Order: sequence, then structure tokens, then C-alpha cells
Amino acid sequence: MGHGIKVLIIHNIAWSHYKALLFTELNRLCEIHGIKLYVVHVALTVQNRKSLSAVDLSIHRYPHKILFETSYDQIPLFKRISALLREIKTFDPDIVVLPGYFDPAYWVVLFYVKFMRKKVLSFIETNEFDRERRLFVKEFLKRIFVKQCDKVLPCGKASWDYMRKLGVKDYRIQIVPLTTDVLGIMEIAKRARDNSARIREKHGIRKEHNFIYVGRLSPEKNLTLLIESFAKLIRTVESAKSWGLLIVGDGPQRAELMKLVRIFKDWIVTLSSPGVFRGTKFPRSWQFQRSSYFRAYQNRGDW
Repeated sequence: MGHGIKVLIIHNIAWSHYKALLFTELNRLCEIHGIKLYVVHVALTVQNRKSLSAVDLSIHRYPHKILFETSYDQIPLFKRISALLREIKTFDPDIVVLPGYFDPAYWVVLFYVKFMRKKVLSFIETNEFDRERRLFVKEFLKRIFVKQCDKVLPCGKASWDYMRKLGVKDYRIQIVPLTTDVLGIMEIAKRARDNSARIREKHGIRKEHNFIYVGRLSPEKNLTLLIESFAKLIRTVESAKSWGLLIVGDGPQRAELMKLVRIFKDWIVTLSSPGVFRGTKFPRSWQFQRSSYFRAYQNRGDW
């Protein structure tokens, strides 16, 4: 790459904090090398993210545009397609980077950009283990999509293996890392280390040590297993009795999980909405848990 190259990245929502960090740093590098970067977010958020937190636009420190200031789920397909094609025509990029194959709008963009003889790259965040069932028709369509891309950008080794299984040659695969604001998290942990007692008192948390889950309350997160496993641990391991489990989030499984929590209330399982803890900086010593069957990404349906 060199001077004068224009890169357009299409992303689904502006809610994603780690993508804001990634695009900000990428823009810094692009400026050094004389590459013009422009990021288009289709929407502000998706319905199942609204309850987790508001969209923080201050962290998006790179050239960008949000096409629809609403939820991704509420934008008709034809509007997504027309808005994206309009941005491509206006910016006239040399390279277009897509967020994946989960939305028909991105298929239209893919073939339009190929017709215009421009380069197409695509982030790929799925892997072979994300779903238990893989239908032949969907796998066939994915093969068509990724083979049309000049490069695919899988996030991690599992996604890289999946791209190879879909027939992508090694030279067209470039692994990109998932990101997080490590320095920011370290600073938060440093400030919060001495405040654990105050935080517990403020929110009525009785245990000194706590496992914490923060995210959507939905079946693919497998929180039933997390709650039942924690309860079993408390019953069978004496040293575990000083620990609690705190679940922070909202979603379609909330009512079901509330019933389960009441069954195991003697083992200090707490279920809270994210608004209760908004702005709270948890101490570094508190453990964060993931229990998903697969990594669930927004608005990907059954792909």
C-alpha cells in the first residue's frame, strides 16, 4: 500500500467498544502511511445491546459516519443496501472491508464492488464451533462469499481453520486479533483495587469474592450451566463458600434465570440489570466468567 489509497470499512454498529479502539489505532497507522481511512457504521446499536449500555460516541476518534441513528434490527434491507452503495459511490474507495456474510446487504455490496473492479476484504468472526448444526446450503453460500473476497480477515486461529475448510487458500487469509483496551482496564483496576468493600456495600453484595458475568441473558450464553455449576461448587467445596456469583445483564432469558436464581438463593447468586452497576469499576480481584456454547455476535441469525 502507498499514498493515495482509500480504504472504506463497513461495520454494523457503533456500539462496539473494542472496534472503536481498533479503528482509532488503524487510522493512526493509515495517516502515517498516507492512506485515507473511512469507516461507515450502519446503525448505532442492536436491540439486544441497548440494555447493556448506551453508545459512547466519544471513543470513535477516526473518520466515520453512522448511517442510521437507530437499532440495526429496525432498518429495512433495501435502506441498508441503498445507503451503503451511496457511501461507496461517494467515497470511491480502492479497498472495501466488509464485516462478514451474515447480512444480505453485504452480499450486494460484495458483488457491486467486484463489478467495479475494486478490492474486497472481509472480517470473519465465526468459526466451525459456533453452531451445532451446519446446513449444506449455508456452507455452500459461505464458500461463494469468501472465495469472492481478495482477502479474508479471521479473528483467531479457529476462524482461520474454518476459512481453510471453506476453501480459502492460505495466501488469502490474514489473521487479525480481537482487541481490548488493556491500558484502560489496568488503570480502572488500579483505581478500584481499594474500593471493593464500598462497592459490595453499595450494591448489597454479601460475599467478599465474586465471579461476575456481564452480558446478554440469552440461551446461547449457557448461563443455566453457569448457575447450576456454581451452586454445585458451593455445595461440595468448603473453601468455595466465601465466593458469590453476580450476573449483570438483560435479555430474553431474564425471567427464566430469575426463577433459577431463586432456587439457588442460599448460594448467593445475584441477578441484576446492567443499569444498576453502570459506572461501577469492579476490583481486579473479582473474576469474570464466560460460559457460552459459542461466541455470539450481534445480528448474525443462524449463520
